[in-house]
Amino acid sequence: MKQLFYKLFFLLPIPFIIGLTNYELDNAHLFDSEEFLDSVINIIRLGKNVANIKNYDERLFQKKYIEQLTVAPEIIILGSSRVLQIGPKHLNNDNLFNHGVSGAVLQDILAIYYPYHHKKIKPKKIVLGLDPWILNKNNNEFRWQTIKGEYSKMIDFLQIKEHESKQKTYFSYEKNLVKELFSFKYFIESIKDRNQYCTPTIENISSNQILTTNGTRSYSYSTRQRSQKNINDLANIYGKGASISWLNNFEKIDPELKSNLLTLIQYLLKERIKITLYLPPFHPKTYKSIIDDDELLIVKKVEKYFREVGKKYGLEIIGSYDPDNIEFKEGDFYDGLHAKEESLLKLFKKSNL
Repeated sequence: MKQLFYKLFFLLPIPFIIGLTNYELDNAHLFDSEEFLDSVINIIRLGKNVANIKNYDERLFQKKYIEQLTVAPEIIILGSSRVLQIGPKHLNNDNLFNHGVSGAVLQDILAIYYPYHHKKIKPKKIVLGLDPWILNKNNNEFRWQTIKGEYSKMIDFLQIKEHESKQKTYFSYEKNLVKELFSFKYFIESIKDRNQYCTPTIENISSNQILTTNGTRSYSYSTRQRSQKNINDLANIYGKGASISWLNNFEKIDPELKSNLLTLIQYLLKERIKITLYLPPFHPKTYKSIIDDDELLIVKKVEKYFREVGKKYGLEIIGSYDPDNIEFKEGDFYDGLHAKEESLLKLFKKSNL
């Protein structure tokens, strides 16, 4: 018993060492988000791209970026990482900002737009990226909680109900911070990336991903140079329903989320903002796996519904979840979810934007 006690005693400092290291190195900037994001925004305001940026709070960045604006861009883009390749050349306008965030859900879209509403500045046009999971009450996405205050204020203004998933949220943002503080995996990542810092650059492509001055994401050389076999392998992994976690337990189109989205669209149209709906395509192999799964056939119903919304409100619709509908092939993608900039350029050139 004494030997066990001594072993436990000497192991006791280890969690504190891990916690202290994670807090000090903090490669994802979980504990100094405000200061870090201020430095990123300062780089962008100086007209430079940001190199070596990864693992940061994308939502909080959007909030802080909009808060320092005095005039809105002519065009803003809202949606998930599947919109992050859409930039000036696609929309033929340099005065835009891409507010895409990874795994965006409707709460994100409402929260990110709120600072524009609050500051009484508004864009002329919005490209609204609509992934199918936006209407899935069980999408299990929790990262929007970092800007929950903005979400609550926006739904209060729109007088819509706060949507709560019936599926249990696995952990809140605050609990996740504690978890990461003592995470051995985060400890290893922090040690590995300890000498990598965000830096200003005029380059558009580098060895790591770049955040550009207009908010778009420029993938690294290694991502761009993937072989077609590697891309198809990634698409096959995404094609297994469980790997697209936002589509899990997608039993039906949620009526409350439908209503909330329509309320937002009606408000924006009342503000005389032109809206374009963008349906991001899936890689052919990923899409085939989705529609071959009886439980995910609802993705087709979601696209049909969004097209009905576009028709009802006279909105332009670009894209399709089904790559065949827009003549996208395997070579038009980086992986199972993200289309290449060059391929999207051909798609958007056909639009009225």
